[in-house]
Amino acid sequence: MSRLRLLVLNAGALLGGLCLLAVVALWMTGSRPLVVQSDSMAPEIAAGDLLLTRSVEAADLEVGD
Repeated sequence: MSRLRLLVLNAGALLGGLCLLAVVALWMTGSRPLVVQSDSMAPEIAAGDLLLTRSVEAADLEVGD
């Protein structure tokens, strides 16, 4: 196998492993990724930003959360 092909194969395997690790970490923490669809939250959050969310009890929320 050529050296370049082996390098590309290893890089792909590493990237795939990192993606799998990220998915497992999100699942274990109960987080959920969401993409902001519009600028309705600008200037703090722009359209296209990725947010990580998780469920919380309503009683645990305070003003500013």
